Amino acid sequence: MSGGRLLTLVGVGGAGKTRLALRAAGAARDVHPDGVWLVELSALRAGDQVPPAVMETLVLVDHSTGSATEALSVWAQDKRLLLVLDSCEHVLTDCVTLVADLLAAAPGLRVLATSRERLGMPGERVLTVDPLPPGDPEGRPPNHLQDPSRLIAHPSAATASTSTSTPSRTSPATTVVRAGSGVQSAKNSP
Repeated sequence: MSGGRLLTLVGVGGAGKTRLALRAAGAARDVHPDGVWLVELSALRAGDQVPPAVMETLVLVDHSTGSATEALSVWAQDKRLLLVLDSCEHVLTDCVTLVADLLAAAPGLRVLATSRERLGMPGERVLTVDPLPPGDPEGRPPNHLQDPSRLIAHPSAATASTSTSTPSRTSPATTVVRAGSGVQSAKNSP
């Protein structure tokens, strides 16, 4: 993220945006002394839940009479941190509003977002993530594709394997990547 403060990884569902974001965030820990924080937005049903979700992840309690966005902006003013917003597409407008406010208030803040579409903000850098072949978290193909002779010997196995769905976000592989990445989230925050 050396070229800007907002990077959005864009791609279809299951392309590997979250996995790539987690790896990038883990590698960026040393340059963000106030932390690297993962905010998972996929479970949110309304856009007005975005600022409270960020506050929950950051383990912030707001006792002010202002909005959650205002409280976040004040808190982040002197921080140097990376905020990873995962799955922005269904709360895009509210993500854009929050990110704009936070970037304006906090010069040491960087945002890495994942979405099926770009945020459309000034200064946004966009990286398109093409789908990875089905396989393990290292991007290796599944066993039936590692040895092409198996496709010829057992074509039905190839058909059955390619018709399976993408693993869920809570798969063991995702858990291992998160646990080893050093990225803080509401589930594994300090």
